[in-house]
Amino acid sequence: MNQNDSQVHSLIFHGKGFEYFKLWLLNAALTIVTLGFYWPWAKVRNMRYLCQNTELAGARFDYHAEPLALLKGHLVLAGVVAVLAFSMVAFPLLGGLLFLGVLACLPYLRLRSIKFKLNNTSLRGLRFDFTGSVKQAMWVMLVPMGLGFVALVVLSISSTAFTTLVGTESTWLFLVFLVVLVLLGLFVALWLSFRQRLFLVQNSQFGASAFENGLQFSAFFSLFLRSLLPILIAAVLSGVLFYMDSSPVETIQENPTTGEVETTFEGQQADTSGPTTILVYLVLATAFSYVGHLQTREIWQHTRMVGGHYFSSSLNPTKATFIHISNLLLTVVTLGLFRPFAVLRTVRYQTETTLLCTQGGFDSFAGKATGQAGAFSDTTADALGLDFQI
Repeated sequence: MNQNDSQVHSLIFHGKGFEYFKLWLLNAALTIVTLGFYWPWAKVRNMRYLCQNTELAGARFDYHAEPLALLKGHLVLAGVVAVLAFSMVAFPLLGGLLFLGVLACLPYLRLRSIKFKLNNTSLRGLRFDFTGSVKQAMWVMLVPMGLGFVALVVLSISSTAFTTLVGTESTWLFLVFLVVLVLLGLFVALWLSFRQRLFLVQNSQFGASAFENGLQFSAFFSLFLRSLLPILIAAVLSGVLFYMDSSPVETIQENPTTGEVETTFEGQQADTSGPTTILVYLVLATAFSYVGHLQTREIWQHTRMVGGHYFSSSLNPTKATFIHISNLLLTVVTLGLFRPFAVLRTVRYQTETTLLCTQGGFDSFAGKATGQAGAFSDTTADALGLDFQI
């Protein structure tokens, strides 16, 4: 391939805040008025707006999903939820087994959901596709769920045993113990999150061109070390906040009977558990948002496509984290009305910090037939909040 054929393409997002806000508000109103039946049309309109306002190399993306297909999936999901709820009340044992069955199906549903979204997204007439297997999906979903449950059990048992042996008086020693537990679980958690992102990239295709990612374990370990500082700072700050919130108030007063000065310790004079919990959540959300964006940049930097095409990312984790946290706060303060602006801020920054370097231009991409995935899995994944992000 001639080096002169190499071309660099920037992703450009043309969406406008108030334009998308009007669309979002209308969709929300119609969804409420129709008791949720308009939701599939709302979702398709939102997705089409985002895709059709994203440009790459002079062409815009498009989204082709049919609302009626999503509506059918929506109705099937409602039926499944109704049966599950009835079984849990009338036949608890059967309901429990059905619930475990639903959990076991989550990897398959998520897999089909990813395939549905990609199959219905196109650029220059070429569709995207996803080739991941159910076995791979089970590895990146069920294993993290199982390990997360085991980690919670171990944390609970360890905390109880530590408190019994050492006592709650050694507060700072207890905090050190918690930090050690966090470090032990952090490596596994980040590795599993990392594997989920790689699963999405390595099994995606554009036309007949497959995505590849050669990020090695050594690069991940370096990423893990860079992630330690923000997470440790967040953990220490959270511990300090909880310690200050639970510390007794020292009161010095004179005993009216003996005339002696006595010092007593009482609980907090005002209930500050609510604000403290919010602050801790913000601290942890900031740290993990930073780490997530650090992973995103690293993965894009190592993503290639068959034919010599490759991606480059200039995403700044600090700026991306600021956008994420400010979006969260503004959405809460405005009772959700800032949500469409938050979506556009996020999409705009993520797209405009990503470059695609092609060898031979877009004519080198070839198309291929893609198998269409059902809409039920996409509906279920959305309802359960199952979403992998690069």
